[in-house]
Amino acid sequence: MTNDETEPMQADQTLVTTEEPVRRSQRQRKSTILNDYVMYMYENVNDIGLADDPRTYKEAMMSLNSSKWLEAMEDELRSMSSNKVWDLVEIPDWVKTVGIKWVN
Repeated sequence: MTNDETEPMQADQTLVTTEEPVRRSQRQRKSTILNDYVMYMYENVNDIGLADDPRTYKEAMMSLNSSKWLEAMEDELRSMSSNKVWDLVEIPDWVKTVGIKWVN
């Protein structure tokens, strides 16, 4: 090591800094949405407003489209089962369970 590296800077010495422009990336920016991304369902196009959707299982089963709602729920359950979303286990007596609900 040299003396300059180990000695503290004297009070009368000043640092000289030069203003350099901020470097910007020259990389070409890419969209986060890929070109092959396709939106399959638009609410306004298919006229499926959330205001008319049932909020509970009971409401869904009492609606005119109850068979379609039941089919959609069964399809969702089959999908979750085939994707192994959960494991069925015995719940110990000392464990507090968390409820579930359908999310709109």
